[in-house]
Amino acid sequence: MINKDYRVRRPQQYDSLISVLKSEGVFSSFKSVLVFAAVIGFKQSKRIEFSDSSEKIPLHIFSDDVDIPLINCIALAETEDVNILRRESFEKALIIFEEYACGGLAYLEGVIDLAHCKESIQRQIQDLGDNNLTIDITDLNL
Repeated sequence: MINKDYRVRRPQQYDSLISVLKSEGVFSSFKSVLVFAAVIGFKQSKRIEFSDSSEKIPLHIFSDDVDIPLINCIALAETEDVNILRRESFEKALIIFEEYACGGLAYLEGVIDLAHCKESIQRQIQDLGDNNLTIDITDLNL
């Protein structure tokens, strides 16, 4: 079992983008923004380290049946080492996820039209689908 006391970092430099995506009703939560951004970051091969974090999101907010497997899949694809799936390696997997989320946010900041957030995100989802990559979009308010 994963330690649910973990807290997932949000890159502070993208606070305004994260807030807009949530407040405009595109995503239902900050967690959903990070999950989507991590998928985008991974798709774009854009992983960015960061040190300044906004309020961290408790890990128990992330679903055991969708979000945690996604975190592990991204880490496994990045490291190509099954040992990343071990319970004692979860913190490393989480850092990989956070850095891809930061990379995804950096990418989204450059392509999202803030005046038309929902349409911009829908285009990104369509692009994911065009590349035979599927994501669970139940947290989207589209």
